[in-house]
Amino acid sequence: MFSKTKASAGSIVNVITVVMTFISGGMAPLPESWVNSVGAFTLNHWVLQAVLKMMLHAEVSEILPNLLVLSIICLVLFSAAVISYRKVGYHG
Repeated sequence: MFSKTKASAGSIVNVITVVMTFISGGMAPLPESWVNSVGAFTLNHWVLQAVLKMMLHAEVSEILPNLLVLSIICLVLFSAAVISYRKVGYHG
């Protein structure tokens, strides 16, 4: 939706992935308060929390909130993809 070529779209996705990983604390240790406030808006944060709880053999009830947030984020992203797909007018 924001790029005209496949190469620039791939570059945009790669940049977004690296930025989200950095913000969530996946690349370098960041102050705990900063990661919890800003990182909570990234996919990486919620995936990391869910995986850590699974590795620590947490109960399913402790993992479900993380999975619920991931489901909501995925639903929003999927909706944005469907809307942009219709807006651009691809018909294959």
